[in-house]
Amino acid sequence: MRREQIEKHIQKQQEVSDRKYMAYQETGNPRYLREHERAEDLIQIASQALSAADDHTALGALRAEFGTICAKAAMLMHQPGEPRPLLREIIAVGKSYGFRDPWEGYDGKEG
Repeated sequence: MRREQIEKHIQKQQEVSDRKYMAYQETGNPRYLREHERAEDLIQIASQALSAADDHTALGALRAEFGTICAKAAMLMHQPGEPRPLLREIIAVGKSYGFRDPWEGYDGKEG
């Protein structure tokens, strides 16, 4: 299923859930409560599927970026010079995935 189809399914199940819960409130019939709970379960499952798809996409992007950085690091190992540009790139990729640089703003001077 495409993301749009899953989101549409979630919306439809939310409407069903709301309708069944209102029917349960009005009648007290436990059948409506079970149908409400079933719709809520389907919403949760579909939402988890979307989250898993997002995680999978992010992991693929991270792997690609990390592979590029590793190739650059391997190249730097065989060249003279300082590896600071590569280190900056590694930190930038890390930040895009939530890394917080504990040394950011530190100038190396005490006091």
